[in-house]
Amino acid sequence: MWDTTNLFKALSQEWEHESRTSAARAAWRRWAATEPALWAFAGPGEAVAYCRRSGPDAAAVLSAVAARAGTEPLAARAVLQAVLPGLAGVSRRAWRGGRGTWLWESVEELDQLVVATAYGLIRALPAGTKTPWAARRVVDGTWQRLRTAMAGQARWLERRASADVAAMAEPAWAQERRHRPGEELAAVLSDALARELLDPLDAWLVYRTRVEDCTLARLGPEVGQGRKALGRRRERAEGVLVGARGAG
Repeated sequence: MWDTTNLFKALSQEWEHESRTSAARAAWRRWAATEPALWAFAGPGEAVAYCRRSGPDAAAVLSAVAARAGTEPLAARAVLQAVLPGLAGVSRRAWRGGRGTWLWESVEELDQLVVATAYGLIRALPAGTKTPWAARRVVDGTWQRLRTAMAGQARWLERRASADVAAMAEPAWAQERRHRPGEELAAVLSDALARELLDPLDAWLVYRTRVEDCTLARLGPEVGQGRKALGRRRERAEGVLVGARGAG
């Protein structure tokens, strides 16, 4: 189950302090001297709070700050803080929809990836150029990059598992291992794959650990997933096999 972690809270606490420093207020006065959209606010903290409340001029305020994000770390940090709720939503969406990919082993690791990706996009905003809908550009851009990475890894894992399962089912393999332990399990796995009860990665995991005696810890780095997560996946797969065998 996805749940927000301490990273977003820590960033908010850090911002509470950073936005009130004399250096932050001095920078804000310098920005406001040439940007009317910022005149109504005493400092970056107030402006960010206004943007997060979706004030009527929030897009213009954030755009004015984002124009400085490429050259001034305080501006980049202000934009990050303004879009933090949207990034939390991206993390939640990725955690719930990332089944079949393992770019992260925990919510904490996922949150770090989301924030780092977003900050990179913020720093890459065109310096001196106002970006309409800057918040949407950062949040949507972060989700797109994450989704692309998830899809790419899922395709890689599918190809890897399919290749291993295909090699496992070669006639030569069947002849060589006809009388060896594991022949029955291999037949069950092949049947489950043909009936689309398991995906190739599930079959590969069960075979490697139950027939070839590979440990979950050893297989983890090959697919980018932790031992406990692999154990849960294998348990689910074996439950499917037992159920299918009972039904047959």
